[in-house]
Amino acid sequence: MKKFWIFLICALTFLGCGNQTQIIIGEGPLLFQVTFNETLQEAGYVTVPIVGTMQSIQVANIVIDLNGDGIWQAYQVNGKTQEEWIAQNIPISPIGGTEYAYSFALVDPNLATRSNFETRIVISSATIDTPPSPLGWDGMIPASSVDSRDFQIAAIGTDNQALLRSDATDIAGTTGLPVQSQVLAGETSVQVEGVPSTIQGHNECVPTATANALQWLASEYGFSDMIPESTSDLIDELKGDFNWTTSNGVIVASIVDGPVADNYLAGKNAFTERHGIPIETHQLGGIFEENVVDLIAAELEKGQIVEIDMEYDLANLDDDGN
Repeated sequence: MKKFWIFLICALTFLGCGNQTQIIIGEGPLLFQVTFNETLQEAGYVTVPIVGTMQSIQVANIVIDLNGDGIWQAYQVNGKTQEEWIAQNIPISPIGGTEYAYSFALVDPNLATRSNFETRIVISSATIDTPPSPLGWDGMIPASSVDSRDFQIAAIGTDNQALLRSDATDIAGTTGLPVQSQVLAGETSVQVEGVPSTIQGHNECVPTATANALQWLASEYGFSDMIPESTSDLIDELKGDFNWTTSNGVIVASIVDGPVADNYLAGKNAFTERHGIPIETHQLGGIFEENVVDLIAAELEKGQIVEIDMEYDLANLDDDGN
């Protein structure tokens, strides 16, 4: 199954060149800034076409000259650090004919006024062990490189997350069931403001999303003193409760493709009980729940927060999720 996105995209072109011992990286990486309606979010991502297949796990690193100063190096903007080493030692199992997306914190709000972003993508057999700040990796191609390509991405596009729909079953290649949603029909509109948006590490989607939700609840209902003050400490503690591993992340359900997220529920409840937090976590609906959007809207309208687990199939790979 492919993941489909709806984009508002500026005209994008590229100039590509590079050296490789094996052709893995395809033509035409694209750069996007995430928005919600007209509001810029501090998040971006780059998509990388993959044309070659390898049986072993490799490592991806990407640098993009975002401020156009001619070097790949972190810089300051509005009191924040903008990294240009935007994908740092991310494990990859290259499969030809696929596309990978690498998310990163994008705190520079001025990229729409710039063009011709110099980009280097490296797939290697070993990590690049340069500290990310203040200078970071300068883009030098390591001896362990399997493939490296240089591109010039002409402009940055925008990905309006407000346009994402859960009823896209008419798109070729999807396998979900139709969603009969009053929300999507325009009868209901609900939006929760102020939810943190922490950039996750590799395979850290579950503890990071849970930490975001707990921090919002704590702020809304006055129990911030009952959870770790540091976001990183909170995520690390949740990892322990969820039996998180680097290779597998969190196994949400004890039965593969099972209908109950019992592993997740057990870990979340263990955390809240240990800290004496007066909240309850329960599951909404089940697999292929036709009214899931309405169920989510109803919870949000009651002042609650919702964590969503999405499972999907990838061609030539095992099940995956987020």
